[in-house]
Amino acid sequence: YYDYEISLNGTPVQYGSRNSDYSVRVEQDLAEGFIRDSTSPYFLYLAPAAPHGWPVPERRFADQPSSVPPWRPASFDEADISDKPSWLRGIPPMDAKEKAMIDRFRLDQLRTLNSLDAMVGSIVDTLEETGQIGNTMIIYTSDNGYLWGEHRLRGKNVPYEESIRVPLIVRYDPLTAQPSVDQHILANIDLAPTILDLANVTGATKMEGRSFLPLLSDPASTDWRHYLLIEHWAPQRSDRLPIYCAIRSDRYMYVDYFWGEDELYDLQNDPLELENRISDPAKVGALGDLKDQEQLLCSPPPPSSLHVDDPSRFG
Repeated sequence: YYDYEISLNGTPVQYGSRNSDYSVRVEQDLAEGFIRDSTSPYFLYLAPAAPHGWPVPERRFADQPSSVPPWRPASFDEADISDKPSWLRGIPPMDAKEKAMIDRFRLDQLRTLNSLDAMVGSIVDTLEETGQIGNTMIIYTSDNGYLWGEHRLRGKNVPYEESIRVPLIVRYDPLTAQPSVDQHILANIDLAPTILDLANVTGATKMEGRSFLPLLSDPASTDWRHYLLIEHWAPQRSDRLPIYCAIRSDRYMYVDYFWGEDELYDLQNDPLELENRISDPAKVGALGDLKDQEQLLCSPPPPSSLHVDDPSRFG
């Protein structure tokens, strides 16, 4: 956020601790300069560091908001995790110190995101001032979600909703003149095919994602996916979270851990994923369908050379 070095076309440039050195402001200035200097079609990829790491708010937002209510959904520090897999059952309940840390961390994240919000607004203003807003597609998304204590966890990489769900906001005036909400299942693998489709680039046949331009123009008549593959590979033997493949549908989340422990959640009736329904006889049909989809989509599976038969060591 402050006191860092970046590469500008291969030249290292050092930034200090002045207000103008705040990383989001620097990234914003570089992006807007690129937009103003461009005279032909271009692609701009802007990925601010905020709010990664321990977030450091910009000084003008250091006290905004001054406070927010603690994040306490029913899944926070989940009381009964007896239905969860063994790697999660080994995590003890949170103490007061850990809860307070999560609350401080979340507040600093929200304060840091003020700068990101201001950056987005300023870039849109620049596109309008330069007359480019009418033929520019803006895609706003994130690389991952984040848990603030749900299921006794903080972080990412888990198959739960808080980790895998990200915002996806698209503006492209020729197709999005009227605001709308689309419930189709999209993923980050769809971004590149969409951008190539918009640029009339053909021949990229090996991509697993799909262009979502048809969803913008005529979502009702577009044949789209109903299942999405989620994968995790543990690159180190000390990694607490095991290897898994998971299938997310419009109603269910099925997780297949490679040592045989599975999870199944009915997101329609249990959006916080409090009750693992893997052994529920009423879900046999749905489970069979999800397993069939896993066989189809999780092929080949993540490298299993680190597969272990003793899940207790992840406790």
